Amino acid sequence: MSTVSLALDKPRALTYLWTDARTICQRLGGISLVDFLTKLGQTTPDVLHTALFIGLSNEDPKLTGKKLDDLIQGFINGGGQLSTLVNAVLEAMTEDGLLYAEKKVTQDPT
Repeated sequence: MSTVSLALDKPRALTYLWTDARTICQRLGGISLVDFLTKLGQTTPDVLHTALFIGLSNEDPKLTGKKLDDLIQGFINGGGQLSTLVNAVLEAMTEDGLLYAEKKVTQDPT
């Protein structure tokens, strides 16, 4: 499992397991992963909140929805943009193998 660091109140680890992807889609009404990605890309607040909550809960099981709201608002108040949070979710899900990413092929220089 990879970790993407997200600077909120402190550096926080954003990670996703396969079960997390299932939980996110379930909590959003049984939507598909494609629909989730579409809504995430549109920065739909409930979708972003759900994805962040699930991804951050792996490190902090005591995280609450209200606490996450406060963290997001503090991020915005500090000059952060929601697109940064969306990109962090996408990066973490890609690194954790849940989204397709073209593999970089390194060539042997010899």
